[in-house]
Formats: sequence, C-alpha cells, structure tokens
Amino acid sequence: MNDNIGDLIRDAVNGIGNIFMKGNRDVITTLRQPTPIKITRVVTSDSGGFIGGGFSGGVNSRPVPLWECPMSHEAWINRLVVEAITYMPSNPYTTGNIKLLSSTGNSIYFLPISGVIAPIVITEGRLSAPHLNSGEYLSILGEGLLVSIQFKLDMQIVLVSGVSSDTPRQMIYSNVPGNVEVLD
Repeated sequence: MNDNIGDLIRDAVNGIGNIFMKGNRDVITTLRQPTPIKITRVVTSDSGGFIGGGFSGGVNSRPVPLWECPMSHEAWINRLVVEAITYMPSNPYTTGNIKLLSSTGNSIYFLPISGVIAPIVITEGRLSAPHLNSGEYLSILGEGLLVSIQFKLDMQIVLVSGVSSDTPRQMIYSNVPGNVEVLD
C-alpha cells in the first residue's frame, strides 16, 4: 500500500515538474498572453502626397506618431489593417510608399506589399511580431501618395510587462534611465 502511495506522489511531482519544463513553458506563455488592445488612427497625405514629409530625412521629414508604448510595458504588434476610403479589394490603392517605424528608427512595416498599400491585413505570430520597447512611439512616413488620401490604421497590440526568464541579465535594466545595476 505504501508503495502505491509513493508511486502516486512521485507521479504527481513528475507531472507538476513537466508543466514547468521549457517546452511546456512556451505553451503556458502563449495561453497566458494578455488580451490585445485595439488602436485606430487616421492619417491624411498632404498636398505634396507626403505623410510626415516623406523618407528623405531632411528638415521636412518628421514621422507622424501613431501610438506610444507605455513605459511599464513592451508592445508586440500582432495585427495591422490599413484601409483607404473608397478603395476596396477589387480596386486597391497602389500609389506611393508607406513606412511604419519606431521612434528609434527601426522599421516595422513597408508598404506596398505585393503592390498593394490598402486595403491590406498583416498578421504576425506572437513571437515574430514587430516589437516596441517601453516608451517608444510607432510612427508613419509616406511619399508618392495621391493628395489628401485618408489612411485608417487599425492595430492589434499586445502589451507585455516584466522580464522573462529568457531575458539576458545585461539587458534587464537597459530601458530604465539612470539604472546601471545588473542582476546576478
């Protein structure tokens, strides 16, 4: 009888241990993913066919901020829908170029994709989605667009807080201004 109880306890401990192994941790992380937030912004091309002054990088090039990631989180952009008023899948908007970028200059998306700027739906998996660090802005630039075209951008963003067990120790405090402490 005691052997049966010992076997049951050992099986229970092994079962609990298996839940927290690396392979299962990914499943648990995916299941525990926070509910995405939905952000909608509308931007309009100017009289020169630009958004934010275009890609030239000159004085007139100022990316238009769409959204700012809170300082307490990192953001993963899992879904982006770009629409232009009156342009449907049978008659897509195909003129010009659009670039979504972070405030640090990292590229998030380039449009057109397969010749289409709008309407378009871009989805990415949780771990392959474009990423914004805490405090970064998601911005947009455009050039070669038709005059006064309104683009509606619907974004599905997952906010993640905290540090995972896979975060390198030297990067844990990299986004906290003035904090140079490294965890041992």
